Amino acid sequence: MMSPTSSHPGKMNTVAHQPRKGSRPAAPGCSGFSLLDVVVSISLSAILLAVAVPKTADLLDSYRLASASKQIALEISRVRNQAVSQNVSIRMRFTDSTHYVVERSEGESFVQVGQVQPLPPGIAVRGYANDGLLFNRLGIATSRAVLIVENLNASQTIEMSPLGRVTVN
Repeated sequence: MMSPTSSHPGKMNTVAHQPRKGSRPAAPGCSGFSLLDVVVSISLSAILLAVAVPKTADLLDSYRLASASKQIALEISRVRNQAVSQNVSIRMRFTDSTHYVVERSEGESFVQVGQVQPLPPGIAVRGYANDGLLFNRLGIATSRAVLIVENLNASQTIEMSPLGRVTVN
């Protein structure tokens, strides 16, 4: 078959795409976005970022606080379970507002078990007693305890009942 633009039988030449009737062909080298389009889109993106970044930072701080509170509550429960399983008094003592240590009773004194553990960065605890959270060999706490876990923006409360139940509020 011979096409109207082909000089060889059986071969077809490719015809260049022609613009539709009524549309303006682009001038050579002038396709794409105008400078005004780019400036407007960058400005809108900058405004959205300025609004979203502080909200995201607050959300991350809130998440870190909740995570740290849960970590401390789980550690208190673990210490209680350790006292019961080892049939010995064990305490969790805060060495300062950002570090704690677990200690086991040996006679009249306590011996450190493991290393001093840091709390997550930016998190501090207050309201702890100097003698720590003490559990006897039955897992019963010597007293009720309330810890306040805080970062720069907010705080949460961890409560421990004498029976060792831990709640985060």
